[in-house]
Amino acid sequence: MRYRVFQDEQFLGTFSDRPAFQEAYSGENPNSPTRGDEILLDEKTYIVKWYTEHDSESFTENEFHQKENDWFADIIVK
Repeated sequence: MRYRVFQDEQFLGTFSDRPAFQEAYSGENPNSPTRGDEILLDEKTYIVKWYTEHDSESFTENEFHQKENDWFADIIVK
């Protein structure tokens, strides 16, 4: 799963996988962040306003020429 972080509709960056996100997360449940939890991105602390998970089809194919599904989570921060 990849995590995309946005602030005021501006893209701030990503966490490449769940362990990278969990390392940057401060809160009760890293599997379901809630409003008010904190994350550290590029040495700056942000407060979670909104979190959602969804899956989408990527535009790349793997070595077997099959489309791959990537799980994404969007995190909106203050």
